[in-house]
Amino acid sequence: ASEGGAYSGSRCLEAFRELLSEGSGDSMDDKLGFVAEVIASNASQYAASEGGPKEAMLRLSVDQMAGASGETLGLCENLVVALEAICTTEEFVVPLAGLCESKDDAIVRASLKLLSEKLYGMRGKLRHDAGAAVFDALSGVLGRSRATEDARGSSLGVLEQGLRHFKDSNVASLVDRLLEEEAAVGQQAAAVARFLGSAVASLKSKAIPCLPKVAGRILDTLRSAESNTATQAGLHAFESLVSHHGGMMGPYLPGFFEIWKALVGGESEQKAVALLSRIAEEVPVRILLPPLLKTLGEPCTNPSVPVALVDALASLVGAMDHAAVLGSHHEIVDYLLSALDGRRSNKLGCREYLRLECSLVSCFVSLVMKLSEASFRPVFLHLLDWSTKGSERKGDAIKVSVARGITLFHLVGKVSDKLRSILVPYFKHMTESCCEWLERKPSAGQAKKPRKGSKPKGSEDALALWTLKLEVVNSLKKCFTYDTVGFTDEDKLNEILPALLGSLGDAPPASTVAELESLAGSLLGKESGGDAVAMEVDQSTPDGLQTFSSLDLVARETADCLGKMAVAGNSDMAWKRINLKVLMATRTKDVRTKLVAVEVVSRLADFLREDYNVLIAETVPFISELLEDEEVAVQFAVKDFAKKLETISGEDLGQYLG
Repeated sequence: ASEGGAYSGSRCLEAFRELLSEGSGDSMDDKLGFVAEVIASNASQYAASEGGPKEAMLRLSVDQMAGASGETLGLCENLVVALEAICTTEEFVVPLAGLCESKDDAIVRASLKLLSEKLYGMRGKLRHDAGAAVFDALSGVLGRSRATEDARGSSLGVLEQGLRHFKDSNVASLVDRLLEEEAAVGQQAAAVARFLGSAVASLKSKAIPCLPKVAGRILDTLRSAESNTATQAGLHAFESLVSHHGGMMGPYLPGFFEIWKALVGGESEQKAVALLSRIAEEVPVRILLPPLLKTLGEPCTNPSVPVALVDALASLVGAMDHAAVLGSHHEIVDYLLSALDGRRSNKLGCREYLRLECSLVSCFVSLVMKLSEASFRPVFLHLLDWSTKGSERKGDAIKVSVARGITLFHLVGKVSDKLRSILVPYFKHMTESCCEWLERKPSAGQAKKPRKGSKPKGSEDALALWTLKLEVVNSLKKCFTYDTVGFTDEDKLNEILPALLGSLGDAPPASTVAELESLAGSLLGKESGGDAVAMEVDQSTPDGLQTFSSLDLVARETADCLGKMAVAGNSDMAWKRINLKVLMATRTKDVRTKLVAVEVVSRLADFLREDYNVLIAETVPFISELLEDEEVAVQFAVKDFAKKLETISGEDLGQYLG
């Protein structure tokens, strides 16, 4: 019965072929539809038929499909689908491979399309004989002088999809043959690049002998790419090389980085940046670091290029082990500081530099987190030394001392967030510098009247100085916040407290205040300065009255810093000294200083609660003075403070205030 079924199926397929071969009679569309329906309805019977009739039917169907269009083409495709269902994989792909030798380009294109779809969806592997037949047919298309560019490109695409079905020796021979040919152009170059990349991945260690030529050809493809398709193909191929032979990519990275820089900002930027991240993951540190640092050190007009490269460096640092960090951290620190020295050449509001600075600082912090305390100390001292040196250069937008000071304290603030109490003892090396910058007065030359339509002369210097003061205050605040090691002793209080209070005597001009607020995100990592909640103001406060929360960012940050210092003092003597010194600062005509001082002692009272009772006696005389202040804003602020003390003490202070 099985033989009868097979015989019947084979005879029917032969009859169908004869029907479709006839040039007259019923319309071809009707014939195609009829044959496809019959085969699909009796698939199991036709699957048992002999291979010859199946192959003949498939060849005829592809031939019909090659010259068809519209509805007829759809019917031909349906017939091919029906034939695919009754054929084994080998029975389907071998005839298609044979059709690739046809002189009719339409048949070749149709066959390649069907082969591509079949190989793409396969789970298993072809038999060796079938794989060899397909490989020979496809490589034959590549070697045929009359083959069109589309046919060669499609053949390479099918070869790429079917690499696992072919012998490594055959693939290696084809790679050598392609490398010996003259470099292709256009879409053909893209197809060759994609195939070479996939072939190297398939061959694994067997690809090592041809790796230099393959890498060279892929880089040439990227250099000469005239379309996004060719560029994407080249990047895909280079990624394959990196993924499978990352340790051998050292000689080709300098050339790749040159090409890569030109791709940033173009259509292929996303793929290029993703590939850079992959390189950082796959290429060993000792191989990648030298060309990466060399590329980073080269001038570049595109601001997006160094940002992406620094991000790659940060990824590389994050992947380093201890030995790698010890061997290379000096070079990385030197580069980071040289790049951060760009602060002097850029205005503070330059968004392009702020993006780069953010990446540089993040990379520096990542490196610090990899260092032991023994190796971190020299880096920190080198940073301090660097911040005090440097000569002025023509074209500097900011004085070098101020620019490097901003960078120093910005780095210190970011590192403090990670190392916390570990970094606190290092502030002994910066205390003198902090006090000097806090006490530095704005230059008188900064107030010169500008020409119409221009920024005031020295206004950038003024903004830079206030930015530096803000960074100093922010760094000190973090020092006091994380001080669990007794840093805030009597000597430090005597040194730092007067400088902080004295700095309140100078206020930034209105234009600088607005710019500092806009820079708060990049400087302090938040929308506005001050992380403590200001003292609640009585709801009877007149609208528009100046309050602590309406003060400038520097004043609010200074109040935060003084509050953290008071907490870090952690002794009755320290609290008493701070409370008295801050209250003494209210004996000035400056409203800003008075509001900050009242806010600080109010926060100290909030922190100490009942323990503040011992300080009330020395506080009351100052409250009495401030209640008679000529500024209404000060009167309202001190009234709220007095109410808070009455709540804490449970005593009516009115009897002491006259």
